[in-house]
Amino acid sequence: MTHARATADSVPPAQVADPTLLELARGGSQWAKVGFGVLAAGAVVGLLALTVLRPGKPKGGGASARVEGTPSFKVDYARGELKVSKSAAGSLLLVDKGDDPQGSRLYVTPLQLAAYQGSPSGAMPMATPEARKTISARFDAGTVSFIDEGLVNIGPNPGYQLSYTAKRDGKTWFGRAAIVVPDDDGDRSAVLMDGEEQLYRDPDSKAAPKIIGPRAVGRQGDLRRPMRSLVFTG
Repeated sequence: MTHARATADSVPPAQVADPTLLELARGGSQWAKVGFGVLAAGAVVGLLALTVLRPGKPKGGGASARVEGTPSFKVDYARGELKVSKSAAGSLLLVDKGDDPQGSRLYVTPLQLAAYQGSPSGAMPMATPEARKTISARFDAGTVSFIDEGLVNIGPNPGYQLSYTAKRDGKTWFGRAAIVVPDDDGDRSAVLMDGEEQLYRDPDSKAAPKIIGPRAVGRQGDLRRPMRSLVFTG
C-alpha cells in the first residue's frame, strides 16, 4: 500500500494573529509609536470630558422658578444652594438655603424702559438711574458705589450691566446687575436682575474668599446657574 507522504507544502500554516498596535510600538515601529501616542492622548481627553470638563449636577437637584408678569420669565437654580424667598407681582427673590455665610441673593424685578424707536438695547442706558435707585434702596444709605457699566448679552437677550460694591448692616457686599429685555424691536418691558454676594472670609481657613469682587458675582458660586439661565416665557 502506498502511503502519501506529507510535505512542508501540504501542511497548512499556523494561524498567527496580527500584532497589536502596542506590540508594534514595542518593536520599534515609528508610525506605530505615533499612532499609539494619539490613541493614548485621546483616551486622556475622553477621561477629562467625563470628569473635569463635564458640568456637574446642581447640588440637591435642579429647580426652576417661573414668574408671571410683564414680562414673564423663568430662572433655574440648584435646590441645594438656593431657595425662593419671594415670587409675586412679576418679581423673584432667591436667597441662600441654610446658613451659608456667603449670603447670596438674586432679585429679579420688572423695569419699564423709556419709549424709544429701534432696538431695545438703545433704551437701556436711559433706564440706569431707575436701576441704581432700586439697587441703592437695598443697602445702607449712601454706601453703594457703582464701578462700571456697559452692554452685555444675557442668553439670547440684550442687556445692560452695572457692577457695584455696597454695605448692608455694615458688611461689604458685591453686586452685578443687568437690565434685560426680550430681543424684540419695540418691546419696553424689561427686568432688573440684581445678583449680590457678601464678602466673607472663613476665619478657620487660609483659602481666598470665593467672591473677591463684583465681576465674580454670577460667574462662580451659588448665583452662576440662575444668572445664566434667565429666559423670557411670554
